[in-house]
Amino acid sequence: MTFIAIITFELIREAFFSIPEDWLFFLTSDAVENFVFALITFGLYYYVLELKDLWRKIGFVSLSIFLLIGLASLKDFRIHDRIEFGQSFEYFTSFLGQSLLFYLGIYFINRLEFLNRYKKMEKELNQAKEQLLWNQLHPHFLFNAFNSLYSLSLKNHPETSDYILKLSSMMRYLTDETHLKKVPLTKELDFIKKYIDIEKM
Repeated sequence: MTFIAIITFELIREAFFSIPEDWLFFLTSDAVENFVFALITFGLYYYVLELKDLWRKIGFVSLSIFLLIGLASLKDFRIHDRIEFGQSFEYFTSFLGQSLLFYLGIYFINRLEFLNRYKKMEKELNQAKEQLLWNQLHPHFLFNAFNSLYSLSLKNHPETSDYILKLSSMMRYLTDETHLKKVPLTKELDFIKKYIDIEKM
């Protein structure tokens, strides 16, 4: 959008200063050339490449080439007061190269935007997966842990207090630590060890 705004501003400014005196100078000015390049490349990138119909694609490309040829011929006529094939062809190839540079610029900007969006989505997906795992862990793990605790207490098992302590420590970790962006690796390893111990019990 910034790119389009700059080109439009330049076009209007050039028109304001040039049109009253010299139409031909305005039509062959850098502002008009840049506007045509931008128009062609935006149309190609956002519209033409999305088309299914081959003939419409060919039509747009042909129209763009004729537009560049016309612009090159006008520039040749303004500068040399005549149209020579060699000079007009040189302007045309220059215009074609500039249009390609515009296209590559748009492509690069869109790729960067896509990459940023992809990274953001990947981060959100990982967070959602992590949350889902915690949500699955909470009810199933707690039901099993309480059933095991109940069973141990009925037998007056000596490891009951150790079991309660480990379970309490794990629940504290889940409620107090997991929402943080970073936690010490030792706490994570301690949680996993306690989880495995409880599963063994």
